[in-house]
Amino acid sequence: VEMKGLSGPIEFKEGKRIQFKLDLLKLKQHSLVK
Repeated sequence: VEMKGLSGPIEFKEGKRIQFKLDLLKLKQHSLVK
């Protein structure tokens, strides 16, 4: 199931917010690169 959330599209897979987790990982990597 895919929904449009405040921070972008949210994809639910087995009840987990997969896309949200991926976005968090990207943010962490980006802040480490500073």
